[in-house]
Amino acid sequence: MGVNMEDFGNLVYESKTYNIYRNGKNAYKIFNSSVKKSHVLQEAINQTLAEETSISVPKIYQISPNQNDEWMISYEFVEGLSLNTLIDKHPEKQDMYIDYMIKLQTKIFNENAYSFNSLREKLQKRINESNLSPQIRCKLLTRLSVLPI
Repeated sequence: MGVNMEDFGNLVYESKTYNIYRNGKNAYKIFNSSVKKSHVLQEAINQTLAEETSISVPKIYQISPNQNDEWMISYEFVEGLSLNTLIDKHPEKQDMYIDYMIKLQTKIFNENAYSFNSLREKLQKRINESNLSPQIRCKLLTRLSVLPI
């Protein structure tokens, strides 16, 4: 990535398409230059729409490009452990964590946010844009059409 990462603090998460850094009460999601601007902006729009609901989500502070065609979203950093980390640390509580996740997902799906893309629409788009064979795309789209989402 082409920015000085020391300015963003400590690396807390790394993936193929973005890295997340923490500096005090701020988190910085730095996208690789291969990520389309439209995907970054759509993520920011979705996050902003979620902020306007009763769902507790980190606030967005800034969305900006850098000189290397990489985009960044600056968020409020929220203390806590990921669900995956909690399950790894306390496997005996896995059912409790999964139940909590289901309740949270149900709450999210029951929210009315202006112009949230539906999960079905998002998955249809991803399937159609994929490099999968037409036969596999057709099977996936058929299966998607009967899911209760």
